[in-house]
Amino acid sequence: GQPQSVIDLLESAWTRRPQDADFAYLLSEAYLQLGRPADATRIVERSRALRPDAPALQLRHLLMTSAKESLEAI
Repeated sequence: GQPQSVIDLLESAWTRRPQDADFAYLLSEAYLQLGRPADATRIVERSRALRPDAPALQLRHLLMTSAKESLEAI
């Protein structure tokens, strides 16, 4: 389907440029939209290791951590 095509394109772009915070952010968002939070977390963590100063990745990490903590509190 179309969502998988988008993920395929973003994965290809991210593989070539894993330090690019924009690709990582978009790919993590696509994974989250498809109910794949583990994949989203993997991408964000790998990219943050290369670009710990990237605001987009810091934001995504904070949002994902907050969401996870909220779910665990229920």
